Amino acid sequence: MKFPVKLVAYAQRVTLALFFTLASISASAQPANSIEAVDVSSQQGGKIIVKVTLRDAPANPPAGFMINNPPRIAFDFPNTTNALGRSLQDIGEGDLRKINLVQAGDRTRMVLELTKSVSYDTQIDGKSLLITLEGMRRQPRRPRAPLPPAASHATSSTSPASPLQTAVNRLVSRRYLSRIRGAAQACQKGAARRL
Repeated sequence: MKFPVKLVAYAQRVTLALFFTLASISASAQPANSIEAVDVSSQQGGKIIVKVTLRDAPANPPAGFMINNPPRIAFDFPNTTNALGRSLQDIGEGDLRKINLVQAGDRTRMVLELTKSVSYDTQIDGKSLLITLEGMRRQPRRPRAPLPPAASHATSSTSPASPLQTAVNRLVSRRYLSRIRGAAQACQKGAARRL
């Protein structure tokens, strides 16, 4: 059976158009970027810098979030693959124990496993993302307010208390003693019920 020349030419053009359409779809489905290297360095003051080198410069830092128990920080790199050839990297430097890279579809999640919760900051430096980890500074403990002195009818010989201060001390002492008595009675009632 012989096909008309125009029909064959038309079929060839449709086939080529279909081929190029499928090729462009598969090319656009591939992630645009990849993680090429991860380097860790310690700085003075206990800071740790994680340098994530990408094939192309990122437009924005990836979204990140913290998990307190167990302590971790995660970053989501959209349209990015893991080109390191491994997913787990043991670090053991400062508060950073491990780096885990997990790829799902066209997204890569980097999880920093820590020994304790730390604060972090991100910034873009060319084709690299710099993650600075810094140990959380503990707030100094505030001294508790001293408990009011027990009310007594005798006044101190060094500084006489004002009538208002004496009245406040008596009131506070009565309330405090009343709470202690109430708690003791509740414990006794609870112990009697158990018997």
